Amino acid sequence: MPPEIGDLGSPMWRDRDGVVRRRGDSTTLRLWLLTIGSRFALTGVEYALFDEPFNGNAFLLGFGVTLGVQHAVLMRRRRALSPAGAEPEGGPGPAAVPGSGV
Repeated sequence: MPPEIGDLGSPMWRDRDGVVRRRGDSTTLRLWLLTIGSRFALTGVEYALFDEPFNGNAFLLGFGVTLGVQHAVLMRRRRALSPAGAEPEGGPGPAAVPGSGV
């Protein structure tokens, strides 16, 4: 996987118990909004050009595939994380997350 794709993801770290945590940022939000907008745009094009009705199943399947790919990328990235309790360089650690109780 190219490094620039792996760098698009949300910050991840291990807490003191070794549990992997992640937190979305503005890039994550922008990518989700871009995905939703493109799916609506494609649906509109299909309706305008081919008189295809809205297919909710295909719409939801697209979201499921997106979530599956996101999960696979995050699971792959977690192998490279620092040991439990160590903050990654330049990234937020457990203390930077509101409500983490740490």
